[in-house]
Amino acid sequence: MTLPLDSILTLRLVLGEILAEQLPQAGRQWLDTKVNLTNPVSIQTAFVAAPRFTGKQPVSLSPERRQQIAELRSHFSILAWPLDRVTRLYLLLHLPLEQKELFIQSIETLFETAEMNELVALYASLPVLPYPEAWVFRATEAVRSNMGLFSIHWPWGIPTLPSSFPNWPGTS
Repeated sequence: MTLPLDSILTLRLVLGEILAEQLPQAGRQWLDTKVNLTNPVSIQTAFVAAPRFTGKQPVSLSPERRQQIAELRSHFSILAWPLDRVTRLYLLLHLPLEQKELFIQSIETLFETAEMNELVALYASLPVLPYPEAWVFRATEAVRSNMGLFSIHWPWGIPTLPSSFPNWPGTS
C-alpha cells in the first residue's frame, strides 16, 4: 500500500509540529534553515549533522499525536524514537517528493554512506517514504542483516512488510 502524497505531506507537518515543541531553540532554528533549502545535497548534509543540533532524548507524544500519526499510516509509530531520528525522517520528507528519480537517488546516496544510527533512521523511515517498490531491496537487506533496531521495531512500530511493499517476495 502506497502512502498518498497528501498523507506524506500531512505527516511532515505533524512531525514539524512535534519537533517545534520538543527541540531546543537552537535546534529549531537550525532545522528551520535546513528545511527551507531546496538542494537535496543540503538536506543530505543536514541528515548527517542532525544529532549535533537536536540531541538524542526520546520524543514525547500525547495520545492525540499518536492517534494522528496512526491515522496517517496504520501500525507506524515514532513513540520512543530519539529526537535525532524524528528529525532525520522530517528531513527526508523535505527531499523532492514528486521527483521520483531524484528522491530515490537521494535516499540511496544516504544508504550508501550512512553510519549505524543513520541506517536505523533510514530503515525505520521506509514505511512512510513514497515509491515503496523502490525500497524492497533495502527492507529485505535490513531483515537479512539482522539490523537490530529495525528488527525490534518492525513487528510493532512498522507496518507489515507485505502491505508496505507490494512486491515483497512471497506476496502475489
